[in-house]
Amino acid sequence: MGQELKQAGAHILGLKDMAGLLKPAQARVLVKALKQEVGLPIHFHTHDTSGGAIATVLAAAEAGVDAVDAAMDAFSGNTSQPTLGTIVEAMRPICRLRKRLAGPRFRDLSARNARRAIHQSQGASAVTWA
Repeated sequence: MGQELKQAGAHILGLKDMAGLLKPAQARVLVKALKQEVGLPIHFHTHDTSGGAIATVLAAAEAGVDAVDAAMDAFSGNTSQPTLGTIVEAMRPICRLRKRLAGPRFRDLSARNARRAIHQSQGASAVTWA
C-alpha cells in the first residue's frame, strides 16, 4: 500500500493510531520497513489511551520516523496525544549521542557496533536499544 501511495504522488506517509494500541516493538518494525521499502518521510500520530504512547513514539523515533504528534504536558495523556515534555527529555540524551557518533571515529560502524558504541559512550548508561 505504501508503494501504491508513493506512485499516486504521495510525498509523506501518515501513520494514524487513533486508538493508541500500537506497541513499541510493532512501531519499530513498521516504521523501519516503511522507510526501507517506500522511502517516503513518515509522520506518526497516536493517542495515549493505553498509556504506552511515549514508549511507542520513542521506538518509532529509534526506527527513523520523521515527525510525531505530541501534546503540551497539561493537555496530554489518556485520549489525547503523548506528553511532549517527557518525549523531549527522553530524546535529549539520544540526540547528543547521535551527534557524538556522527564524528569520523564512528562513520563506518555497522548498526550493531553503533549500538555497542552508544552504550560505551560516557553518560549513556540510561540509553537502551532493543
